[in-house]
Amino acid sequence: MLHSYTGTMEAATFLKSAIDSTTTVIPIAHPSYITRGLIEVGNELLHVDSVGDDSCTLYPFGRGAQNTVAVAHAENTKVLNDPMYPRQRIFEAMKRCLHNIQLDLFTVTTTTFTNSPVVTQYELPAATVRVLDVQYQLVGPSQEWVNVRNWSVDHNADTATGKAIIIHELIQPGRTVQVTYAAELPIPETPSTDLEATGIPEWMQSVLLYGTCWEVVQFLDPARLQLRSVEARTQAADVQAGAASNVAKQLYAMYQLRLDAARKRLLTLHPSPKHYTRY
Repeated sequence: MLHSYTGTMEAATFLKSAIDSTTTVIPIAHPSYITRGLIEVGNELLHVDSVGDDSCTLYPFGRGAQNTVAVAHAENTKVLNDPMYPRQRIFEAMKRCLHNIQLDLFTVTTTTFTNSPVVTQYELPAATVRVLDVQYQLVGPSQEWVNVRNWSVDHNADTATGKAIIIHELIQPGRTVQVTYAAELPIPETPSTDLEATGIPEWMQSVLLYGTCWEVVQFLDPARLQLRSVEARTQAADVQAGAASNVAKQLYAMYQLRLDAARKRLLTLHPSPKHYTRY
C-alpha cells in the first residue's frame, strides 16, 4: 500500500544458495540489480561494500545493519536493493501502533471456574484488564446462563496472577461460572506472525494498517534535508516540500477514523457491565 500497489518498486533478485548468519560474501542471481548501500534479505538489512560478477561483498560490520538481526537465509530468498520501507521498520512501527491503542481497543476472551460454597475469591488470568460479564449455568436441562450481578475485581489480589474476582452473591455449589474479560492486544514477536491467530480480529487490523503507515510516512520529509547526492537533489526538485507530511496527516485522519469505528464496535458488542460491588 505504501508503494501504491503498482508504483515504483525497488530492484529485486534472490540468493543463489543458502547463507548462514556470518556470511559476508552473498551469492546473488542478478548482481547488476544491486548497488553499494543497504540490501534486505528476509527481515535482515545488510550493508554492501562492493558488487562482483556473481555475488556482493559486505562490510565487516555489514550483517544485521540498523539493529536488525543477522540470521541464516535459505536459497531463493528474495533480495531487495535499497528498500524504502524495510520490513523490520514496518514491524517496529506496527508494534508502536499496538502499544498506542491498548487503552482504546482490546481482545475479548473467557475463563471459567467451578463455584464453591466456601470460596468467594477466584483467580483471574494475568492478561485481564477489566471484566465485561459474569454468568453461571443453571441446573437442569435448560443449560441457561444467568448473569451474576454482585461481584468486584481485585487487581492486587494475593494470587499467582495478582488478579481475582470476588463473587458477592449466592450461587449453587458446583455450578460453572464464566467470566468474560477484556485483555490487551497481543504484541507479535516476528513480522511473519499471523495477527488473527494471536487474537486480533480482521476487522480491527485496518486500524493497524493506517496507524503503521502514518508512523512510517511521517519521517520521509526529513530525508529531504540531506541533499548529499545528485539523486537526492533531483528527487527533491520533483517532490514538493512537505508532501510526505501532508500524506501523513491524511493517513493519521484515516487512522483516527478507523480507531473510533473499532472502539464503537467493541463498546456496542461489550458495553460496560452493570453490577454491584460490596466493600
